[in-house]
Amino acid sequence: MDEELIYMIASCDTSIKIYNFGNNQLLKIFNTEYETYLSSLQIILKNNDITNNILNCYLITKGVNSNEEISSNNDIHLRKLNLNLKKIQDSTLETLHTFQHDDYYCNSWMAKCKYFNGYLFAPTCYGKLFIWNVHTKQLCAILNDHSEHAYIRNTLVINQFDNMNNTNNNCNGFYLFTSGDDSITNIYETTSINNNNLSTQRLDQVYKVYNNNTTLTSSRKK
Repeated sequence: MDEELIYMIASCDTSIKIYNFGNNQLLKIFNTEYETYLSSLQIILKNNDITNNILNCYLITKGVNSNEEISSNNDIHLRKLNLNLKKIQDSTLETLHTFQHDDYYCNSWMAKCKYFNGYLFAPTCYGKLFIWNVHTKQLCAILNDHSEHAYIRNTLVINQFDNMNNTNNNCNGFYLFTSGDDSITNIYETTSINNNNLSTQRLDQVYKVYNNNTTLTSSRKK
């Protein structure tokens, strides 16, 4: 098995399609509960058994509902894929957890969820970023530094450590970048995360970058 040729694709018919691009073959289609389409898919951990042609991985997925209102609530799912390449019919996709909150909604394909170092970063269409701990399944922070009318279009996390299997989840900190259509990029810094805990007090806003201004304005929060 050449694992580099196995690809998962989120599609506009709400399904997850798995291809082997080495032989131009559609291996498997998994349908999801999303109403309109699957807008975000990220593989967060792979554990492949090359000898037995087994591919195991964990996925984060987010979908869009048929409700045209952008304020429609959305769910984000943690899933486990077991792909048996010898008996493809025996492959399974299991939903392990649903991340949801009464105030979380982002009924748009333009905003993508991001997993990093045991945390799920979920943007919204009203300027907030929700952060869940994937290990404990708890909501641990809501960042609210963009305009309330702004989509958060992208998030980027930079750190030297990323291992979902690490139960202590200790690291030396990371930088979090968020960009929105309010022409602002926020940069946050945390110095340490221990025992799967993350609080808003440990996230400092370092810079706000305005697209119509060539200078960076420091706005560090204590």
